[in-house]
Amino acid sequence: MQVGVVVGVLAVLGPVVAIVVVAGFVFAVRNALERQRNSVTDTWSQVGVALRRRYGIVPGLVRAVDGLDEDRTRLLDVVDAARASADAPSEPGVQAEIEERLTLALRHVMASAEGSPQSRSNRRLAELQTELIATENRIAYSRQTFNSAAQAYNRSIASAPRNLLAHAFGFTRVELFEVPDRARPGAGQPEPLHS
Repeated sequence: MQVGVVVGVLAVLGPVVAIVVVAGFVFAVRNALERQRNSVTDTWSQVGVALRRRYGIVPGLVRAVDGLDEDRTRLLDVVDAARASADAPSEPGVQAEIEERLTLALRHVMASAEGSPQSRSNRRLAELQTELIATENRIAYSRQTFNSAAQAYNRSIASAPRNLLAHAFGFTRVELFEVPDRARPGAGQPEPLHS
């Protein structure tokens, strides 16, 4: 009689244990994916902080460069558009396009500064250039950190069996924040702003 009771208990507990194990796995995977998605969101916020810092420096830099009279308004418009995008964060691809326009405009500013003896002797311009370089380094670091977090998250939601659970819980791929080749440092001469 005791063997029958043990078999009966196992017949009832076996499926319950299996359900508990599967449910535990599902919740563990969901929580891990949620942590990764939060990491992506947090690192994207850090990119935004670094970009806003840059947008705060650029207007002063533009004003400090002599010889930009006809281009100054256009440059400041580019900066204002970039600043507005940082205040209402966009997707990385859209932000990359905005950053490309700003970077190309900055090249124009820097080329104008190099060609102007008054600008080259301007101490405030030199300070702003130094601050901009430090900020560009922060942006590069933040972008790299974001892309690493996004790649890890994207790999997680693409690998089996997580991909089935990720789809069921609404986890989707995250776009990387790629800097276009022509906006990378040393990618060429500044282009005219008339676009």
